[in-house]
Amino acid sequence: MLGKKLMMVSDSKRFIKKLERALNDGSAIDDADDTPESAEDRKLRVWAIHSENSGSEENVIFIREINIAIKDIDAFLITLSLSSGVDISSYHFDAVFGVSHAVSQSATECAQQLWRYRPDVPMYVWVAKRPPFSYAETNARRIKEKILQKNEMTAFLIRIDRETGKRGAEKDWALDASCQIEAQRNWSINNLRADLRSLLEEMGNTIIPLGNGSDEGTSRWMKAAGIAIDEEHYRKVANAKDIDRRTYTSRQHQDYLALQFFLWSRIINKI
Repeated sequence: MLGKKLMMVSDSKRFIKKLERALNDGSAIDDADDTPESAEDRKLRVWAIHSENSGSEENVIFIREINIAIKDIDAFLITLSLSSGVDISSYHFDAVFGVSHAVSQSATECAQQLWRYRPDVPMYVWVAKRPPFSYAETNARRIKEKILQKNEMTAFLIRIDRETGKRGAEKDWALDASCQIEAQRNWSINNLRADLRSLLEEMGNTIIPLGNGSDEGTSRWMKAAGIAIDEEHYRKVANAKDIDRRTYTSRQHQDYLALQFFLWSRIINKI
């Protein structure tokens, strides 16, 4: 609203979609709720990339020419769909915002996502105090046992000990190393706020704590956008056409579906 350009990265598709709706569609927000921005101010050029649209033709072209394409937008909102493999080197955004809910990204992965934008600009980072669902396992031995018990062997061949009958892997040392890496990553996610702060300081950043306060007006603003997204989803599901099992299966394996095919409400042959 100050006329600056911003880039927002997050590990939550839901959050990015709500922010996109709130910034891009004034009709989704009830002005009677004392929202912080007027309808006129909400007319921004916003571009969002997440798992639902990252494979679309327009986004493929956008990402291919990203250093030129960003010149036409005010706010760029991205999820994990664009957390690596993209280098935004031309100056355009005045600040980078990061929101992490401590669900799927370690501190290193969060930093990687923040630094998709190369120019040195201020960063505003919010991290959840703790994982919203549960803490991930950090014991490498238990992780290995779980993999073997559930037969979740993908990169390793299963081996059965002839004497004990216990499951194992042909390259047991490689499985051990993989479990150690996963355990370290889970520890980082469990303690993301502290670990990311420590990493950013080691990278030479100056951290300025801004506290844990909340903005009630903005909270209502985002909640209204979330309600609008839910209502739109329910309406599309209710109005979707019936499809058979074969069509459903084929669409499940497509990288990207056009918007009109994204939701299917009823399957003739129940699965």
